[in-house]
Amino acid sequence: MSNHMKRYLQIYFRLLLAAHCCGWANFSIANDTTARVETGGLVFLKSKYLRMDEEVLEISQKKIRVTYKFFNESNADILTTVAFPMPLFRWNPGESASDENIKPLVNFKTWVDQMLVPTNNQTRAYLNGQDVTSKLKSIGFDEADIVGSLGCSLVQINVGCIRKDILRKFPAIARKSGEPLYSVQQTAFWQQNFPAGHSITVIHEYKPFMGSQSVSLDNPDLPPTAIGLSDGRPESRRLACTDEGAEKAVAARLKRLDQTGVYLNDVSYILGTGRNWKGPIRSFTLKITKEKPDQIISLCFPGKPTRVDDKTLEFRQTNYVPQDTLVVYFYSFY
Repeated sequence: MSNHMKRYLQIYFRLLLAAHCCGWANFSIANDTTARVETGGLVFLKSKYLRMDEEVLEISQKKIRVTYKFFNESNADILTTVAFPMPLFRWNPGESASDENIKPLVNFKTWVDQMLVPTNNQTRAYLNGQDVTSKLKSIGFDEADIVGSLGCSLVQINVGCIRKDILRKFPAIARKSGEPLYSVQQTAFWQQNFPAGHSITVIHEYKPFMGSQSVSLDNPDLPPTAIGLSDGRPESRRLACTDEGAEKAVAARLKRLDQTGVYLNDVSYILGTGRNWKGPIRSFTLKITKEKPDQIISLCFPGKPTRVDDKTLEFRQTNYVPQDTLVVYFYSFY
């Protein structure tokens, strides 16, 4: 066996081990859900009369666009808070300062029946399942500080990092070095009227959060955790999924190209909150668009896709009960 083949096999099996076992640092957006505002934050509700007739979810590395059609089955208008919750994210040792995912919720736009609608934003901090937002505010943090404190490293100083000096005094919520132990969740929300017996169309559009990692055949000694972006959390390992077809395609591409590497990006989307509307989603369409035709795509989703063009795959489901989370992997080669 040639040295090149040995190096290829090392990288390939480590890549698969990382994809299956270690997980990715996934950063997600969620389906709309109804909510009410209470002291302490938003509370998500299950709707008895509001039905999601259609959802079209379009995912690429540059943009996510999701279109919903809702129908009010009751004989009265319903005015409610509609919320779009982000997942929890936290400080990652050595990576946070350059991590594009650890930023305040921005560039999130909403249209209702073609009219641009302003949204509010709520930021909460949690530690071991407990809301510690009021604790952080009591020591002088505002919402920008709460988010900014997760974007620190030893090599970069910003406003949030300056707050580490304060956090060092509170070992219950931070490490001795000042890095926070808590996680942060942000939620966009707005008031929406659903007219009795009528449909409305809601559209969201934004630049997605994205995990990334590059692996080169020139460095076969990288540990699996360096390849897989694992942050060590069990939930991250559960999200990791690379289907057999993608594994074979990645292996074949690595075997065929000499002195090459693979660059992996992941984009995730929380579908499970779509179960808060009445019944299943009657018509669900998922469109995945590659940056280049030669990218390899991997995801866990029922059914087989239709090839729309050389960069777009489309899945369709009827009466769809959404899974908790959808994770899409984009493999690029260099």
